[in-house]
Amino acid sequence: MSSPRRQDAGASPAVPRTLKPLIVILILATSCLAACAEPPRTVLEGLLESRRLSAELLAQFEKGLEASNRAVMADSDQASTAAEQDARQADETLESESKTLAGILTKLDYGAESAALKEFSSQFGELKALNRETLELAALDTNIKAQKLSFGDARAAAGRFATALANVRTGTNAQAHAIASDAVAAMREIQVLQAPHIAEPQDAMMDRIEERMRMEEATVRKSLSTLSTMPESRTSARNASEAFEAFMRIDAEILKLSRQNSNVRSLAMSLGKKRTLAATCEERLRALQQLLAKRDISFGAR
Repeated sequence: MSSPRRQDAGASPAVPRTLKPLIVILILATSCLAACAEPPRTVLEGLLESRRLSAELLAQFEKGLEASNRAVMADSDQASTAAEQDARQADETLESESKTLAGILTKLDYGAESAALKEFSSQFGELKALNRETLELAALDTNIKAQKLSFGDARAAAGRFATALANVRTGTNAQAHAIASDAVAAMREIQVLQAPHIAEPQDAMMDRIEERMRMEEATVRKSLSTLSTMPESRTSARNASEAFEAFMRIDAEILKLSRQNSNVRSLAMSLGKKRTLAATCEERLRALQQLLAKRDISFGAR
């Protein structure tokens, strides 16, 4: 009787035929899972990058908003231009990073976060258009220019006018003294009314201010006409008339700039609709951050 075959040392044990199909299925299933499953580390990195970008979007948004407000409030062309450049640079960075974040959220299949980002982008588009209009108005600086003329050239011309009539007001002719004083007072009233006209946002109110100015102008012209008929004040009246005409030319330029109201209008827009849109944009960004914060950072859960 022959003895059974001995298995060679080191040889693999024989696999029963009934187990072979099951092993094949397990191998195929394991390979499929390995090929189809997204590595947890990639999801985690995507979540962390999304959080970083959402924080950066808020930072750039606030930076751009602050810069645009500085441009509106700037008291010089140079300061306004510098602030406007800062605002545009922040907006460009924000838009670029917003596109990057949108791509990551799509890959992660974060529907709620993608929707929040789209809402922000829509609102930001409105804000950007309004902000562009605001900055264009602010860059004109018509109110600032009018104010500088009022405190500069107009004041100098008014000073020359008062100086031209100084000897009449200190002379011995009481009638000429009174007329000259009335003329100086009326001219000073025009000068005083320039400031409220520059600051006034309503056309109707500016109309009333200008009406008062024309009344004072009529007083000045009538006074100078009377003084020009008096031998002792004729020369002074002529010199005062030249100074007054120069003053009125400057006054006309001041009123023209003031009527454009670029600074007043841009400020009103900043404090009105722009502020509402900015608050909505910030709300959307913070909502996005809150959604991302709720994601499980350990597993990058969806």
